[in-house]
Order: sequence, then structure tokens, then C-alpha cells
Amino acid sequence: MKRCARVLLSAAGLCLAFVDARAEIFSYSNDNQRFGAALVAPIGRREVVKKTMEFCGKAYPATQADTQTAYAGWIRRHAGYLRLSTMMKAGFAAAAAKDQTEKGAEARTVLEYGPRQIEKMSTLLVEVIAEMPSEDAKKQMCSETVAKVESRAFDLENTDPELTKYLRSVAGTYHVDVSIPSVPPASEAPNARRDAAALLGRWRSEKVVARMADGTISEGPGGCTVEFSEKRFVSECRRNDREFRVVYSYRVSDTGRYEAEIVENQMFPTLVGTRTIVNFRVEGGTLFTSAFPSTANPELTRPVEIESVLVPENTPGAVR
Repeated sequence: MKRCARVLLSAAGLCLAFVDARAEIFSYSNDNQRFGAALVAPIGRREVVKKTMEFCGKAYPATQADTQTAYAGWIRRHAGYLRLSTMMKAGFAAAAAKDQTEKGAEARTVLEYGPRQIEKMSTLLVEVIAEMPSEDAKKQMCSETVAKVESRAFDLENTDPELTKYLRSVAGTYHVDVSIPSVPPASEAPNARRDAAALLGRWRSEKVVARMADGTISEGPGGCTVEFSEKRFVSECRRNDREFRVVYSYRVSDTGRYEAEIVENQMFPTLVGTRTIVNFRVEGGTLFTSAFPSTANPELTRPVEIESVLVPENTPGAVR
């Protein structure tokens, strides 16, 4: 009973702490409190980042690319912690379901409390921004918040180093890798092409890695072809003897970045109008892309980032 009470209090404290990256670092007295925090902190912080980036991207469309890539970067860095938190919660839930004593009832109360508080607290930062006294102040706070997410000020390792140390200490028990994957900076490929003409032609995907909001990662060989013209590109894929064809309009909005919108999708027509930000480079004749679908997607198993490696199927006349 005391353990469940401590877990509940810890979860409540974390709900208040994770809404502001500037908040005083939370401290714990024992592993019971750390365990309670582990059930809510990674997911709670994700929801704060997601909803704030979504709000700022919608309010100020010029920042949408930055908000989507900032959110995807946060997910990439926290994928292990998110998976670990989910597994710890699942284990706790399984034990609580079997326990018909008062202790089990309290454990189930803890499990019901966490998601409700996360939902309530996840929009607090959005509310703070929305209530700023002027449009300029709102825009400035959005800009600063995006910068903080990108600079890792909202990362658990900076806001709650004691909890991340605890999560790392128990990760082996759950067989979860919580290391942060490295992302090679663009400066490491100074000779890569990032202009619109480099995209033109027909490409075949050799590898695709999709990163989901719940921290899971899906990796496959590709199996798609993509053909770029000046204003449109067509993606054709084959899965389990079924063919998928999607037509996109696109424009290169910045060096090494284009914005795409689905204009035709016979298999999933409800996706027409969906927009995606894509960073790209062509290096050594290979096209590398990182696509960032809109954050306005409630499904945790939908990708927040899709990395692809493509090679020319029919090399166009232009030199890559």
C-alpha cells in the first residue's frame, strides 16, 4: 500500500514538473518514486513536446518544418526510454490485474491516474503560449520553445538526470537499448547535392527505417520506386503481391528540403491532402531522405520520421 502511494505521489509530482523545461529538477527519495516517475515522465514529456510543436506549427506555418523535425528529433533521442516506460507499465499492469487485494486495487488506481494527468498537463505549455498578451509574444515564445526542443533543453537527460540514470540502470532487465542513435551532421557530406535537379529521375529504395511515436522502430529493405519530375513524384510499392501507387505534388522549399502533399492515393484516399516535410541529399549517386509526416496524428504506431536510402533505377542524363 505504501509503495503504491509513493508511486502515485511521484507520478503527480512529475506531471507538474514535465510541462516546463525551466522547472527545478525533480528529486526522489527512493526507487519506488523513481519507478512511479518512469511510468509517466517519458510519455508525459513526449505529449508536451508533441502538442506544443503541433500548436506552433499550425499557428505559424512558416515554422512547420522546424516543429516537425524538432519533434521527430526528440522521439529519436527518447525511443529507448519510451519503449522501456511502456514495458515497465505493462509489467506493473499485469501484476496489478492478478492482485485482488487492496494493494492491487491501489496499483490499478495508479494506472488510471497517470494517463488522465498526462492528458491534463500536456496542454499547459500550449495554454501559456496561447495566453500571451500579443501575437508577437506568442510567436516569440513558439520560436524559443522550438529552439529549446532542438537544443535538447526538453530532453529527459537534461530535465531529469536522476530518472534517466535510473532508467538506464533497469534497461537491461527489460532488454531495452536506451542509447541515443547518432545523426551525422550535414557538414560531414560537404560534396552532397541538395538542389532540386538532383532529385529528378527514377529511384529504387534499398532501405527504409520508420520511427514511431511510441519509440518502436521498423526497418525494411524498401521495395518501392520513386520517380521525380519537376513538380510531382510518383511512389510505387509492392507489398504481399499488392501494389500501392501514390502521387505527390512537391516543391523544394530550402536547400536540401522539399514539402510534399499527397494528391492521389487510391488505396487510402483519406490520406489525400496529407503533407510531409522531407530533408534530402544525393551523395555518391545515392539519395538519402528523412521524411517527417505531420504531427497531427493521434496514432502512436504511425511514423514521425521515415529514413530512406534510394539508388538510381534508370540514371538520368544529369550528373549527380
